[in-house]
Amino acid sequence: MPRGVSAVRAAVVATALIVLPSAGGGAARWQDQPRFPIRSAFYYPWYPETWIVGGRTIHYRPTLGLYRSADAAVERKHIRALGYAGFDAAISSWRAASHYTDIRLRALLSTTVALRSPLKWAVYYEGEARADPSPAQLGQDLRYIRDKLASSPAYLRVDGRFVVFVYNANDKSCRVLDRERVGAAADARSHTLEGRRAGDGSLR
Repeated sequence: MPRGVSAVRAAVVATALIVLPSAGGGAARWQDQPRFPIRSAFYYPWYPETWIVGGRTIHYRPTLGLYRSADAAVERKHIRALGYAGFDAAISSWRAASHYTDIRLRALLSTTVALRSPLKWAVYYEGEARADPSPAQLGQDLRYIRDKLASSPAYLRVDGRFVVFVYNANDKSCRVLDRERVGAAADARSHTLEGRRAGDGSLR
């Protein structure tokens, strides 16, 4: 997906299918976790930082204008739009603890709970995009996600375990996934799913 695509556009064009056994869909109450198939979308809380790319303002003009991802009114509109579109979950870009993507995801989780929306959120772990995190760093990040993000009732879980999607940096081998599995071993309560997108937009 182009890096300049707005979060709303991402919610429309970047649907993802979590490939796991199916057991029906939907959640009975807003606190409940969705059942399979889980309809999800990638979400990028990168704005206003990336309205300008390479010194130029991007040519997309979302309905909400050149919004700020941290604006509470924008958060509410995005959450309601995702729900209206029939999504069960949103997979939010996440780079590191205390990074603006982390701060904004925490706010989205709180707003989702305040709205009593059944929408769930999961981290799209992008640490692999810029480096090869050590198993120790992966374990530290997963513990942070577990304690600070996945403790919210608005965080996506599968069989009681919190879900993390991983940007695989176009790795054609299993090297990234193997490293993530070692890191995930530090917390047996996490599900780590590699984010390898197929041509139809689904995750394999």
